[in-house]
Amino acid sequence: MFGKAILGCGLTAAILVNYWVLAPILGVDHDPGFSWISDLAARGEEGNWRFALLNGLSGVVVICFGALLWPALGRRDGLGASALRWGLILLIASGALAIADALMPVSCARSLGEGCVRAGDLVDDLHELESALSVLVTGGAMILIGLGLRKGGGPRWLASAGLSAGVAFLVMSGLISMREVVDAFNECKGWLQRGGQVVFGCWLAAMAFAADGRKLRP
Repeated sequence: MFGKAILGCGLTAAILVNYWVLAPILGVDHDPGFSWISDLAARGEEGNWRFALLNGLSGVVVICFGALLWPALGRRDGLGASALRWGLILLIASGALAIADALMPVSCARSLGEGCVRAGDLVDDLHELESALSVLVTGGAMILIGLGLRKGGGPRWLASAGLSAGVAFLVMSGLISMREVVDAFNECKGWLQRGGQVVFGCWLAAMAFAADGRKLRP
């Protein structure tokens, strides 16, 4: 029963962190290569609440998944135990930041072709800070859990997947930060951000399948 619960929770999280795929289905006219995911939930956008709700739900499910992983990973002793615990803490923090992201949407969606000028208010400032922190926390969670599994004798394929996914996630986010210097990255920043979420989702799914098969038990 526990295995099915963790599998379902992990797969649900993997899907929800990629809620952006619903934008064209819901009729949002945007360029996914240029637009930010968070702009879908901007305060000035009609129907923004749908994406804010999905974003918040993704955070709740990620937190639940991290909590469900704790018995298998957070209670280990020996090599890699500290990395695993901190990785889980960061994973749960990643979910909490997604909830914060949903509660603090930007004032308007510049990347959706609105031509708007953001208010630059406290919510906008907090959103920008939260977004930067979320990148570091999410990438760090994958890397630390992968490192902990490698040191602690976990499945080698899963350890490698965690390390690779975390590095790929941070690299794509790093390329986005270079958009002011390299214009090409500005034009494809949306795909880089979405690519990072796909990587995160695939890692969540891999963790869910491994946990369901009891491969994470010490």
